[in-house]
Amino acid sequence: MDNRARLVGGTTWITLAEALALPTGFLTLSFLTRQLGTDGYGLFALVATLVTWIEWSLNSVFSRTTIKFVSEANGESNGNLEAIATTVLRAQLGIGLLAGIAIIMAAPAIARLLHEPALTPLLRLFALEIPLVNLAQAHQNILTGQGKFGARAIATAIRWLARLLFILALVQAGFSIVGAILGSLAAMLTDLWVCRLFIQPSLWKPSNFPIRPLAGYALPLFLAAISMRLYAKLDLIALKAMGGTVEQAGLYAVAQNLALLGGVMSPALAPVLIATVGQLLSQERLSEVKSLIRSAMRVVLLHLPFAALLAGAAGEEVSLLFGKSFIAAAPLFAVLVFATIGIVMITVTSAILVASNRPRWTAMLAIPLPIVAVAGYGWLIPQWGPLGAAITTLVVAWVGAAAGIAAIYIQWQVLPPVLTFGRCCAVSSIGAIAAKYWTTAGFWLLLKLPTLGISMLLALWLLGELSPADRMIIRTLVPRNTRK
Repeated sequence: MDNRARLVGGTTWITLAEALALPTGFLTLSFLTRQLGTDGYGLFALVATLVTWIEWSLNSVFSRTTIKFVSEANGESNGNLEAIATTVLRAQLGIGLLAGIAIIMAAPAIARLLHEPALTPLLRLFALEIPLVNLAQAHQNILTGQGKFGARAIATAIRWLARLLFILALVQAGFSIVGAILGSLAAMLTDLWVCRLFIQPSLWKPSNFPIRPLAGYALPLFLAAISMRLYAKLDLIALKAMGGTVEQAGLYAVAQNLALLGGVMSPALAPVLIATVGQLLSQERLSEVKSLIRSAMRVVLLHLPFAALLAGAAGEEVSLLFGKSFIAAAPLFAVLVFATIGIVMITVTSAILVASNRPRWTAMLAIPLPIVAVAGYGWLIPQWGPLGAAITTLVVAWVGAAAGIAAIYIQWQVLPPVLTFGRCCAVSSIGAIAAKYWTTAGFWLLLKLPTLGISMLLALWLLGELSPADRMIIRTLVPRNTRK
């Protein structure tokens, strides 16, 4: 299997697992919005936003660094690999514990800042998840670095299913917002247990791998990660801090979560890309690196038609999933889903820069994003409320994406394929119009969206977007006994 096929194959397996976040996440979201109401869900969304921002910021620091160092050591002696794994686990657990303690202590001040005293006990409970997430993600990153994409996919899939089941059971039992938080905690424990079935790196064995090489990558990636996570969730926090109501926060959080549909491949594409590009660079196969980079950016562009489809049917989707009381979230979702594609492009270009030994460039690209966003929120939120927050997020995302593409061009002289962009824009326009004016009611939407989605794929194929190389990759993903 060639490197493009390896990229697509590894991405596909992890994407299929991460894709469970969509049905399970929306089932959970639909359940919670109905059980907690707009005010209750608004409180839960604020707590979850704050804690998950910290969790994923910390993971982003170690994720790419761990994958890079583990993949380089994978062909060496097991002792070196085990030493790296032990060092990573200790570092992630230690920082996770410190972050959890900091949130517990700062909870009253955060609640006062957001004008919601009820947040204090909820934040303290949710903070217990931070070290658990760090441990589980450290195991998943080690699995990815070793090329065990299937094992990572299994752990991820089980986590999403467990989260749905635990939250439904505990909230239904009468624990309300506390039950939702406890369900999330139980799911992370399950994820960690499954990972330990595949690998058992030790926290306690002596490790001769120094922390300094990790820190050399981790520091700029920490700055980049915390900036990106701050930017990704800053709109909801800014909306509430600038006078938005709890109800508006709940509506905006629904739109944010629904917009994740636009970046379904993002969690899988970046780590597989780092591992594959890093391996090619170690073998000095530079022409293949350039081809792979172009292919990765093309994958991001191919998200655009499906984002347009979702935006066109936004009203029907929100009504079906969350009920009429959340219909005001539809125009916000229609804007934010395109912002998500921009964030995916930033993620992909940053991953390429990390694999290309340019970690500092990622920090230089990411740090300005929340600064520019704050200026935009301060200008537009007082005038347009939640829609102003969404428009600011969209514009800043694509400015950051353009900067990432420029950095890749400086490093590799590679740009996204222009023809792909043109075809995607044409198909996106037609798909969005069709989705908007072909109105459906209730579950007929489940027929409408696949029908239009398949039609858009067919249109891309007729326009010449599916190349012979693409068809060859698809054939490599199909088991042999199904191709007889």
